[in-house]
Amino acid sequence: MRRIPALVMLVVLVSAVLAACGGGQGGAPGGAGTDEPIRIGVLAPLTGAQSTLGQEEKRGADLAAKMLNEDGGVLGRPIELVYRDGQGSPAEAVQIVRDFANEDINFTLGYVSSAQCLAVTPVAEQLGVLVMSSYCQTTKVTGSEFTENFFRATTSAEMLTRAGAQAIVQEDGDIAEWSSISPDYEYGHITWTIFKNQMELLVDGFEVVGEVWPPFQAASFSDHITKLNNSLSGHDQAGIFSSLYSGDMINMLSQAAPIGLVEGHPFLMLGTDLDAIRPLGQAGNVPTAWISVAYYHEAFDNPVNTEFVKAFQAEYGVVPIGYNATAFMSVTAYAAAIEKAGSTEVQAVHDALEGLTWQTPLGETTIRAEDHQAMFESLAMFKIAPADNEQGFEVTDVITIPGQDVSSPPHPGEVGEFSQ
Repeated sequence: MRRIPALVMLVVLVSAVLAACGGGQGGAPGGAGTDEPIRIGVLAPLTGAQSTLGQEEKRGADLAAKMLNEDGGVLGRPIELVYRDGQGSPAEAVQIVRDFANEDINFTLGYVSSAQCLAVTPVAEQLGVLVMSSYCQTTKVTGSEFTENFFRATTSAEMLTRAGAQAIVQEDGDIAEWSSISPDYEYGHITWTIFKNQMELLVDGFEVVGEVWPPFQAASFSDHITKLNNSLSGHDQAGIFSSLYSGDMINMLSQAAPIGLVEGHPFLMLGTDLDAIRPLGQAGNVPTAWISVAYYHEAFDNPVNTEFVKAFQAEYGVVPIGYNATAFMSVTAYAAAIEKAGSTEVQAVHDALEGLTWQTPLGETTIRAEDHQAMFESLAMFKIAPADNEQGFEVTDVITIPGQDVSSPPHPGEVGEFSQ
């Protein structure tokens, strides 16, 4: 039986199943027996409005590759990450995937927007390229528009939205009236649909008092903030839902917080992470809000998360956030699947990813064979509030929601119950 590198055992740890398969043999096609690096293409918004997310993506992916390589690599070969700056355009993402294929890079990860994933997946299947989503949330890619070459190492819109709804009802009570300010594309619309469906089950008398749809990467939020303010007039206790994230959330709150728009309203921020909250804190624009982003470094007590947090702090001087964790998990999922397959042949790695179980910062994680969706033991929600400290904010509460409680059964080729 081949020795599985220590990092794969400790940080990737493909459960006892991987150990039982013993990895691949040295002569396996595309496997060991060569010193050539295993190249993984990473699509990330390294510049532009969403660059705060992209830089966090790079940190998480780079750390995973560094830890793997320091422990001997995968099948004795180093991991090499090849970055391309994808700023959100679906057409741009498709061209980047074509470029990866032309360079014989058949494993890819990243993909910040649902529009990117929906555009890329049919092309990737034609090209024989695997797509590992670290971020995009649309339920279509694991449901009605499922394709075989797509895998998701992060949450789906259903999981993140239903968990956020449960958290805010559990902690803040039965808030019946809600207004939304969310991006006007697939991700924004599907999260708001799922939220409404979940809240109708949780809260008697649930009512929508407003919907505001700024375009993705809006240049200004002035008109949209006015519309949100108008929707809240006469509804002093109404909640605010938003699935804006990264640069869009920074820009919206930079304009809304100084005029007190969100003050006093229950606020659920979906998919936003500390990459946006940190600059808002420095500017004094942090609201009191619940954040649903699946990962918070203090929420998970397991050996992999302990090692991940320790290594991340040593490398970057700060604690990791959710965007770091999902990029880290995407790289380690590929590493685990390649070890399990004993090969870098695309079909072999595809087959190894189906049903893959490995240990992650969020605990034991399994990619469902039926729809290629990662399933988590639990998801973390945390609450932030303004604070008179160096950061300008503090985390006041952290809770976890069991993953199985917010996940529908697999339904590839069909529209899910909560997405209608």
